[in-house]
Amino acid sequence: MKVSFDGIRRATTATMDDLGVSIQDMLIADKYNDIEDEYKQNVVEKFNEARKMVMGINCLQDDDVVDDLNDLSEELNIIHLEPKKRCERCDELKNIDDFASDDMCNECYECEFE
Repeated sequence: MKVSFDGIRRATTATMDDLGVSIQDMLIADKYNDIEDEYKQNVVEKFNEARKMVMGINCLQDDDVVDDLNDLSEELNIIHLEPKKRCERCDELKNIDDFASDDMCNECYECEFE
């Protein structure tokens, strides 16, 4: 049985990218606001670790193998996640690190207390 390692890496990368988009959509959906930020951060960190591993495999190459084991690092990419949540005051999605309080982003917090 002949196997294309490049094909396996392309399929794995596409699947990881789809998973990342689904996780991102889930984490920013309003119906998931009750999920603790710490848990969201953990999911994002674990996904990004797995992303690094797959992207590392995409760099592998062997010039002695004809038509396979090419460096795919420039051709393939996987979304990089950053946890986001919605500010209750301005209703914008912001990175979790951009929040001064549980429900208010830094910008709104500064305006509130000027």
